[in-house]
Amino acid sequence: MTAEQTTKAHSFTATIIEMGRELLLARQADDTDRIEAAEQAIREHPLEVAVRSGWVGCSDAMNPEEYMILVGTGGPAYRLTGKLNGCNQPESVTPQFQDWGTPWMDVGYTVEDEEAMLAYVGCFYFGE
Repeated sequence: MTAEQTTKAHSFTATIIEMGRELLLARQADDTDRIEAAEQAIREHPLEVAVRSGWVGCSDAMNPEEYMILVGTGGPAYRLTGKLNGCNQPESVTPQFQDWGTPWMDVGYTVEDEEAMLAYVGCFYFGE
């Protein structure tokens, strides 16, 4: 990644972390209005939320195994991907960045920010 791409990628990640932290702080304060506002802001933020599964038979029910939250498109594009547990809740999150003509690249974040990232992705419904 170029320096400019790295800056853009980290800017997207910082926004996700900030939104997740606001939700965590609202929950910690047990402030219902703040929780609802933070959750609404998060749910309105992405362009698309999708899931995918492993191979299943044509007549079998699909069980989501992975999710994708698309936050930005074009040059640059940004998304969050991860695995879902047996209850369709996120158990991991991997931010990814892509610019024109480049493949998706993982964007790092600190262990301290993981809780905020998981709070963000945990606001979405990924199936029953």
